[in-house]
Amino acid sequence: MNEGAQPQKKGMSPLAWIAIGCVGLIVLGAVVVGVGGFFVAKKAKEFVEDNPTKSIAEMAIKMNPDTKFIESDDETVTFRTKDGEVVTMDFEDIQNGNFSVTNAEGETSNLSLGPGGFTGTTTGKDGEKTNFNIFGGGGDTSNVPKVLLYPDADNVSPTIASRSKGEYAGMLNYSTDSTMDEVVEWQSDELEDCTVSRTDVMGTRTAQLECGPDTVSLTFMGQDGSLNVMVNYKIADDN
Repeated sequence: MNEGAQPQKKGMSPLAWIAIGCVGLIVLGAVVVGVGGFFVAKKAKEFVEDNPTKSIAEMAIKMNPDTKFIESDDETVTFRTKDGEVVTMDFEDIQNGNFSVTNAEGETSNLSLGPGGFTGTTTGKDGEKTNFNIFGGGGDTSNVPKVLLYPDADNVSPTIASRSKGEYAGMLNYSTDSTMDEVVEWQSDELEDCTVSRTDVMGTRTAQLECGPDTVSLTFMGQDGSLNVMVNYKIADDN
């Protein structure tokens, strides 16, 4: 394996869109609770005027320290997240649990929350559409590529896993009695032709692996012999 190269990313991953969608869930929750509460108040109409969803969505955004209200009209509200992403939400979609998102690069994504998690369609700057699904975490590893499942791992817990056109992405946690070097060596052998960059900041050790189209970041906590590993990954789906 090679040491020293830095990873480069292109576009927003499905997980990034989901992070934005979770901000949208805060707005959705405020609308669901707020509309019901305000309608039983005697002066509801004075507060919400003719569009209760708009009034409460605006209030939720303005009160959230992680969002900055930009503008709204009778059909949509637009705000900016703390990461600088611009989110536009349609009031009718909000009530149905859907989110329409646009970022600074002109990429858009339509997200929908259902019983099985998030589904969505991302449209890139070139107009190409990519469908993806985000599956829940827990102990289910069926949506995690096998090349990431360390054979001596205990307490394996996929925090989130996604699959879109040509790509798996997600986060995975596990513990092991192996050393950090053993985990990095195994992961590099599984993915092949990897360039590895290591950092150690105040005891938090990381190894960034760039392996052709695959990117894996390993974060290690604890001492060798009782090692906790957090894995962030983006893997081509031919693995």
